[in-house]
Amino acid sequence: MLTSNLSEVYTARRLYYASDGIMAHVMKLVRYGTYLTLNKNQEKLDLNILAAAFEKFVQADKPEKNNPFLTDKFEIQPLHSATLDLEVGGTNKRLKSKYKDLRASQILRNS
Repeated sequence: MLTSNLSEVYTARRLYYASDGIMAHVMKLVRYGTYLTLNKNQEKLDLNILAAAFEKFVQADKPEKNNPFLTDKFEIQPLHSATLDLEVGGTNKRLKSKYKDLRASQILRNS
């Protein structure tokens, strides 16, 4: 039995680039790729089929994006961004309940 190797690092990186890391976009590529695979009576989803799915679903919206499934030497370039100093602690006040210590009967009487 042939496998599609979707979980292999080289395929996962291509899917990540193609989908911008959005799972719904990954699913579109895989579903359409599966549809094409079945229609062509192939046994596995391969890079050529994923390239066709990319052209239909991604390049239509983002023509500047290269098709990662057409090359054997695809690599994602690491981003060199400044490190962020994040403060740990405070929370958003909108997430806190206004009536934290009140009982339901007290809230109903005040409204």
